[in-house]
Amino acid sequence: MRITVHVPNTLAEDIRRAAASERKSISRFVADAIQWYIREVRKRRSIERVLRIAGSAEVAEDVLEALQNARGDRT
Repeated sequence: MRITVHVPNTLAEDIRRAAASERKSISRFVADAIQWYIREVRKRRSIERVLRIAGSAEVAEDVLEALQNARGDRT
């Protein structure tokens, strides 16, 4: 599927450089980046939901980072 997006020139250059450094096409690099972002958002929402269900009245902004650090997950 083709999707057209417009990004600032500086971001486009960063994308080109990053894709080249990973030896990926720009399309593959952007698809991987978006897939990673969606996965991280879903993970954060799931963790927040579990904490709320567990009875936590508030979820700190840095809860995901704290949980990842506790288990050694730096992704």
